[in-house]
Amino acid sequence: MKIFENKDCPYKIVSQNALAKVVEFVHLSYFKLNVDGSFMDNPGVMAAAGVIRNHLGHWVSDFSKFIGPGCSLTAELWSLLLGLKLAKDLGINKLPVESDCQQAVYLLDCDNIPITHHLSPLILECRSFPPQFSFCKINHAYREKNRCADSLAIIAIKSMNPFVIYNTVPNELLLLFWVDLSGINYARICKETFDPG
Repeated sequence: MKIFENKDCPYKIVSQNALAKVVEFVHLSYFKLNVDGSFMDNPGVMAAAGVIRNHLGHWVSDFSKFIGPGCSLTAELWSLLLGLKLAKDLGINKLPVESDCQQAVYLLDCDNIPITHHLSPLILECRSFPPQFSFCKINHAYREKNRCADSLAIIAIKSMNPFVIYNTVPNELLLLFWVDLSGINYARICKETFDPG
């Protein structure tokens, strides 16, 4: 590939195979929740969304909510909270969770977040849910593994709809959902200096 012949190129292309599949199916009796928040800088509003699938990767439920003024991190935490609540309401007991926001995952995992942190009430409410499941682990996932939740959050921010739980896969997500289900991998462009050695 020409890109690897150019020593000045600041990017290298890494096959998504080397990182992870878009959707990694979980064990029988497990479900999976992918969440994402969306933030539109002008006018400074946010939305949250999430997708729940079964162990085969089939759609179970999804949600979206326009929240209003805020920031991207708040939107990510809201998506986690709403997704965990929905999963609990559906009677799900074993739930791996993926978010493409490392900072949100860190805030939920870190023990020394001060009570004075401006997002402390939201963080504490999110933390109250995992112990209610027999298994619940919140992990970071690359954006490429989170395309359905990402698209749904963008739809929510544009439509400004209040909390919506979908009974079927939304039409806008059908193609992305089937791409995920088929296990097609995306190329991921990582900002790294390529050293041909």
